Amino acid sequence: MNNLVISIESSFNSPFNSFGGGRTLADIVSLILNGALAIAGVALLIILIGAGFTIIGSAGKGKPDDLTKATKVATSALIGFIIVFAAYLIVQLIGNIFIPGSPDAIISPKFN
Repeated sequence: MNNLVISIESSFNSPFNSFGGGRTLADIVSLILNGALAIAGVALLIILIGAGFTIIGSAGKGKPDDLTKATKVATSALIGFIIVFAAYLIVQLIGNIFIPGSPDAIISPKFN
């Protein structure tokens, strides 16, 4: 039955292929933070566009309740993005403090 097992690790360029072989917690944190920052940016764009359409639509219909709701949505989206970006900067600062030789050690590690 072992003859049917095919290793596909080397077929994909995933940084998790050999997690035990040289990958560290910093590598995982780097991948998660870079992905979270990109996803937060795209989500911010989509939410702001949606809130903008709601603001324009509510102004045309004369509905102040919808205008207030859309403004709160846009404000919450901006605050959420600021929190994600602040987390990114805090991790970068921690990386600079604890790994002084390489300022991008946590955010952009060098994969071998």
